[in-house]
Amino acid sequence: MKNYFQFLKDIYFFSSLTDEEIKKIFNSCYEEKYNTSEVIFNEGSLGTKFFIVLDGELEVWKNYKTTGEQLLRTLQVGETFGEIALIDKLPRSATVVAKTTTILLSINRDDFNKLISENNSIFLSIMQALSKSIRRSTGDLVEELKKKNDYLNELIKQLLFEIEHRKKIEAALRVSEEKYRNIFENAIEGIFQISIDGQFIHVNRSMATMLGYDSTEALVASQINMFTHCFTSFETSQLFCEILQTIGQVVDFETQGLRKDGSMFYASLSARSQKDMNGNILFYEGAFVDITLRKQKEIAEREREHAEEENLYLIELQRKKTEFFSIISHELRTPLTSILGFARLIHKDFYERFMPILTQTPKLTGKANKIVQNLEIIVQEGIRLTRLINDLLDYTKIEAGKIEFCDSVFRVAEVLEQAVELIRGEFSLKPNVDLLVSIKSPDLKVNADPDRLIQVLINLLNNAAKFTEQGCVEVTLENDVTGHYVRISVKDTGSGIPEEHINKIFDTFHQVLKRNSVSEIRKITGKQQGTGLGLFICKQIIDHYHGEIWVESVFGKGSTFIFILPKYIDFQEHIVE
Repeated sequence: MKNYFQFLKDIYFFSSLTDEEIKKIFNSCYEEKYNTSEVIFNEGSLGTKFFIVLDGELEVWKNYKTTGEQLLRTLQVGETFGEIALIDKLPRSATVVAKTTTILLSINRDDFNKLISENNSIFLSIMQALSKSIRRSTGDLVEELKKKNDYLNELIKQLLFEIEHRKKIEAALRVSEEKYRNIFENAIEGIFQISIDGQFIHVNRSMATMLGYDSTEALVASQINMFTHCFTSFETSQLFCEILQTIGQVVDFETQGLRKDGSMFYASLSARSQKDMNGNILFYEGAFVDITLRKQKEIAEREREHAEEENLYLIELQRKKTEFFSIISHELRTPLTSILGFARLIHKDFYERFMPILTQTPKLTGKANKIVQNLEIIVQEGIRLTRLINDLLDYTKIEAGKIEFCDSVFRVAEVLEQAVELIRGEFSLKPNVDLLVSIKSPDLKVNADPDRLIQVLINLLNNAAKFTEQGCVEVTLENDVTGHYVRISVKDTGSGIPEEHINKIFDTFHQVLKRNSVSEIRKITGKQQGTGLGLFICKQIIDHYHGEIWVESVFGKGSTFIFILPKYIDFQEHIVE
């Protein structure tokens, strides 16, 4: 194997190591050669080592359920991949294939762990490099997520606007079609004779009615001019007269007529000139055919076509949004898993190996504690981002009607205690807030998906923790007063909810912090808003099981979220009893 001393020294993992330490790492490495299109490892396989590209190029492929395989990135010389294999036995999150003939420098997880356990200086240098990378990646990830979230909000606003616009178009079309149907049933032809200057001489009843007069006499006596009342502009009227005078007749000349009341209608005008023996024009005669129905149908058809185009656009927009959620989930979950894994590993090793040493030196104690706090923040923010991604995915599944439920009969108390244990870490960061559990009816059962019930409880407890700075959060399990339901409540002594938001709290993307209440609640909690999806998802889950969820709150004093689920009754046990 060639000596890759300088090559290893340029890798960001090892950039701060001494020459002697680089040599030790080099001794743990070995070369591997792969031909074009050869698979280095497959998605879902267990990872046992990580790699450094010495020569050639590789492609990273991800298989998505909705879109199939997609190329995520291309790895070049000097890049690393498979690092997660160094810290945990997780399945590979993507497939890596050699794009060209490729030479890799490989390190087994066991060899690497042995190396850093025997050489604290190597471990510390790698930890510092990883810490910088994680901080940088976290910042980039948060910024990217914010941009994508802003883009998503714009898509949603546009979608809602388009839906509302389409409803208005459909309503207008329904009204128009009814109106035009009536016009069609009553439309008849109007016959007329006019003088050369456009004054009506003789008209039939239909013509009078068409122009809005009660009788033919009333129309003739009005002395209105056809050229000013049956054309929308002077230019159109002039064109009609020129054709009639030059050719002697006009057939199916479309125009707009003006009725007595000022309203307008569409008409097809046909006319010819009547001449004397010398060829002089005596008068004009012709017929008006009301074509309002046809014109309105043409307009309606154009509007209908436009509405169909709008509908297709909305369907495509919905598809893109669903695809966007799917891609985001996989694109963000992979780096999040790596970040959380490395952060937990660094936190654990730093706390166990270096804190005892650093705390013996007063000057380093503060810095050591700060590092531990920063690592805890990375982990907590990573967990929060993961929860956000999961909420977005659940929302997409709910919209598509594809949310999955794995129902079974279980004791609610056991699931409640499990949810409480999962959330205790959140409350450990708030020494002034007590988490209390009151199980008044331990034997109550429901037939539901326990994971979805945990999801509801975690969401409610998270909200309670977020908006409670002192006092307590109490979760209670008991029989509903009717005896037919299981009742669970989550009560807090936090900031409470303004009265005008109570009825909207479970709506999609609804957020309480608006207008004047923003500053007030932030003074109490100091918390930023989420996506507004958590409570919406909770309601969808509870509604699925024919339950009910609601909130009782006093702004500034606290809130109580309550939900009930149908109680499971074992009829065999009931008969035995």
